[in-house]
Amino acid sequence: MLTSATDHKSSEKLKLLDAIQRLGISYHFEGEIEEALKQIYQDFKDDGNLGTVALRFRLLRQQAIMFHLMFSTSLRTGKVTLGNI
Repeated sequence: MLTSATDHKSSEKLKLLDAIQRLGISYHFEGEIEEALKQIYQDFKDDGNLGTVALRFRLLRQQAIMFHLMFSTSLRTGKVTLGNI
């Protein structure tokens, strides 16, 4: 559902993910939410909207995606620096 709709803008996906979490039904879509957030993290394009940036940061922080992806990347390269984490 969330990952198959690749033609949607990331801001629309973020709003959908936020609504799903606020409705309290996110446990039904845990795998899809994690995949969508990983895709949003990797393909992020700043549209200049502060609300979208804040929503992206909050959702990624809640799922611990930002830390997990940055830390695993730094472990793979063997370089752990403050800039990587």
